[in-house]
Amino acid sequence: PTTLPTAAAYPPGEGVSPPAAPPPVFSPANMRLCENPPSRQYLRMYLSHGINVLLFNYRGVSESGGSITCNGTLLDGETAIQYCTQHLGVPERSLVLHGRSIGGAVSAMLSAVHPEANLCSERSFACLTKVVVTLFQGILQVTPNTVIPSGLSFKDKCKLRIKKALPSMLSGLMTCMGWDYAAAEAWQMNRGHK
Repeated sequence: PTTLPTAAAYPPGEGVSPPAAPPPVFSPANMRLCENPPSRQYLRMYLSHGINVLLFNYRGVSESGGSITCNGTLLDGETAIQYCTQHLGVPERSLVLHGRSIGGAVSAMLSAVHPEANLCSERSFACLTKVVVTLFQGILQVTPNTVIPSGLSFKDKCKLRIKKALPSMLSGLMTCMGWDYAAAEAWQMNRGHK
């Protein structure tokens, strides 16, 4: 589904021919390059068991062309899945969609489109916009229920009101920009192993 150049790796499993299992499609964490050391742990894990793995970078990351977008990450993952099903001949029910962090959300979202695929969502989240709200409430040390103390100056009351509203505003902005993964909803649609 994409014609952008994509940085990807498909190393063969060690010592087993044919591979011991169909290749997992690994969707990386945010800004984790498939060619960097943190991704090597997944290569070692799969390859040591004779399992090939398809790793890729999202568009706009490293040598992949284009600009990173929420829909783009899904298209990139779908392209990797189609490579496995169409080029390698892997049946959907044998696919493993493995993702970490934001890659877990990508894998979960794609498992709704490929409900027979097997899903491994590692250290991910149910909804990206809720993560933003929780993260910024922690950073700003406020919640919508934070009481505005009496005795504050008008200026300080305004600052506190802005701090209380900012996490939800950022969440809304992300939604408007198309950056949301409803991973929990997609998770429910998957009929493969989880």
